[in-house]
Amino acid sequence: MGPHDIGRTAYYALAPDLPVSYCLFVPRTLDRERPVHLVVAVHGANRAAEACRDAFACLAEDRNAIVLAPLFPSDPLGDGRGDGYQDLDEGGLRYDLLLLRMMDKVAARYQVAFSRVALFGVETGARFAHRFMLRHPRRLSAAALCAPPAALDARAAADPEALRKLAVHLAASQPELGRPLEDAGVRVEYDTARHPLHGEARSRAFLWRHLAAA
Repeated sequence: MGPHDIGRTAYYALAPDLPVSYCLFVPRTLDRERPVHLVVAVHGANRAAEACRDAFACLAEDRNAIVLAPLFPSDPLGDGRGDGYQDLDEGGLRYDLLLLRMMDKVAARYQVAFSRVALFGVETGARFAHRFMLRHPRRLSAAALCAPPAALDARAAADPEALRKLAVHLAASQPELGRPLEDAGVRVEYDTARHPLHGEARSRAFLWRHLAAA
């Protein structure tokens, strides 16, 4: 690990044969003697991974956390579909498993075991985050979903009991989008947000409080 692995990093390739990469924010004050957290910030259709990362930099410094921002490909199959990552499965790509590999690589690179892992997604990234938390609730402590494009169904939950233990935040213009999760016993904290930028600020505030309680 060198000086370029601290602060706002460049993009790291996950593997030579995979069309995915990720960038990080690592506080210079990161203290491995204290609990270290991970915030995963998933971009929307604009692929603004660096902006997602940078939005959580102050939180990371204050809460002793690393920020991981994946960059998923647009139209990797040549079929004109730009946002297949939100469905987790696209052709032979399993984006949820690729994110888990990123998380494990970051833990190994910085020699930490993350105390809490919080997942944030905006717009199509919120749909990714929603589906990821249904498949892998035990890998997360919280999920913040900002402006998801559809209702948050819970029928595909791999582990309903673990899902109900997650801290979940929804920032959307239509709070009823989270009702299916509530019907499944998930506690959802709501903030009404008419614009994704307002929702992102409320999502950050939610995760700030969540990591403070660790």
